[in-house]
Amino acid sequence: MGKKRRARMPIAEENGSSSDTVRPGDWVVVAELATPAFSVKNPEAYQVASPLPLPLPSTLLGGLMRGVSLLDSCTGGIASQSCIEKTGMMVKAAAPLSKPGQILGVEWEVVLRRLRKVLEPDSEKCSKKKNAGKRSNRALDELREMSDALLRGYITPYNPVYAVFVARNRDDINKIEKAIWYIDRLGDSESLVSARPVGRCQLAEVRSRSVNTPVALDSAVGGSFTVVYAPARADGTGGTRRIEAIAIAMPVKREAVERGYVIVYSEIEVEGSVYGCSVEGIEGRINVAVHESFHEVSGYGIWMPA
Repeated sequence: MGKKRRARMPIAEENGSSSDTVRPGDWVVVAELATPAFSVKNPEAYQVASPLPLPLPSTLLGGLMRGVSLLDSCTGGIASQSCIEKTGMMVKAAAPLSKPGQILGVEWEVVLRRLRKVLEPDSEKCSKKKNAGKRSNRALDELREMSDALLRGYITPYNPVYAVFVARNRDDINKIEKAIWYIDRLGDSESLVSARPVGRCQLAEVRSRSVNTPVALDSAVGGSFTVVYAPARADGTGGTRRIEAIAIAMPVKREAVERGYVIVYSEIEVEGSVYGCSVEGIEGRINVAVHESFHEVSGYGIWMPA
């Protein structure tokens, strides 16, 4: 039996819509994320922290929440309910963008040494142990109790990583652009990033059946893509209660070279409606093409649109 087609949604007005469904008429902001290397941990990986080729929607939204927090738009810290609600009032969905045919970069691994428990409730106790250890022959042993090693994978981009944020209303675009400037990480604490908005455009229905943003795997019918699993869906209040995970098709592929492989941006063929627009970036035109189910992917991870 064929898939049951979703009912077509009416076209949004110029100022957008409060609905969670991404539709023609929505305004989007395209952001450039320049970084020497980034690592977004694959949630399915065990012990070895293998990286995802592109950041998940939840990673991008978490970075934007930091900007919202630093702009004094919410209280209680980056991951507070206030920040979640404020961000959800501005942003309908977010995802990385690909530039089909362009090389994203290469993957490599490094051994990291980190201190555990320093940010946990008993961190004060650990700190006292470390200070006392300076006056004790047990200092090295006590430090080892907090030290750990981790094999972590990173992606070194040859070109900037791009992301798209869908605004709930046109009036929210300026707020989103301001918050983008404050995104300073793209994954783990070593993945420093310099972010800036590069343009805005308004989605319209297009004839193409290819997208350059992630889609739920069951929406992909062709093209070249990498399958990843998003973290469990958050509940409707923005909490982190685990309900389910979802398979996502990422618009990237691996291509063999003389001594290994490189990660290359690609396109995904889909069924259903595709909405698109474009902005003029520093290094040429940046196209945005999203599937009608785009909003279904955005809600997975630590954050979910209200």
